Amino acid sequence: MKEFSRIAIFLTVLLGACPIMAQQADFDRANELLTDSRYRDALELYKELEKEGHESGALWLNMGISYSQLDSLGMSKYYFLRALEYPETKYRAEEALDYVNNRFSYQSAVLPQLPWNRIMESLRHSPGVTNLAYLSLFFLYLGTLIMIFSWFRKRRSKVLTYGKIVSYLLAFLILSLAALIHYQDSRYGTGVVITRQGQVFQNPDESSAAVSTAHEGYLLRVDYKESSEQEEWLSIRLENGMYGWIREHNVKDF
Repeated sequence: MKEFSRIAIFLTVLLGACPIMAQQADFDRANELLTDSRYRDALELYKELEKEGHESGALWLNMGISYSQLDSLGMSKYYFLRALEYPETKYRAEEALDYVNNRFSYQSAVLPQLPWNRIMESLRHSPGVTNLAYLSLFFLYLGTLIMIFSWFRKRRSKVLTYGKIVSYLLAFLILSLAALIHYQDSRYGTGVVITRQGQVFQNPDESSAAVSTAHEGYLLRVDYKESSEQEEWLSIRLENGMYGWIREHNVKDF
């Protein structure tokens, strides 16, 4: 019976590993095609891996390289931005983005980020929402320990009282900050214009006034909450600060 159990466990592990091994084999084959300059064939395999839910910095980076060689610069920029989120591919993705950005015929005017937005962006990447939540729990527990410790003292201490208040206050502020960043991450996304150009309208209606023209490679901030109310349209903010609506097929977002 024990031997049968061992065999069953071995088969379960083996079957679970098969899809991973198959994905790795497809990825290696795609890399070989990329090395042989067969970019379109490599891209087909990379797309299959993407459809299967495989995600990695190397996959996004190689897809970006493939698209750049096929002169699909908007798609290339999208995948290089995805690769930028992974430490192992961040440096190469930054170099690739510089190369791709210099190849676009049109460059978007960019408003400088407000100090608050810079702080939020910095906290989003490091320490991140999860670590901020853990930090708030640390101060919450610290305040509770100080309160419990003060119960066993005969005389009240102002230092302990202030320490408890400060700990609880920091826990609340940090948790509120983490919740705000999480809300922004769930409501807003980053979009890249992948067609040669897309018209931005004042309303989700092509008969409304045109606000601007978004060219290939333009970065957009996508408002998912607003966009969910309209089919085939995205509510966006351009890098120059202008707001409007653009047809969904013009943009790839994450």
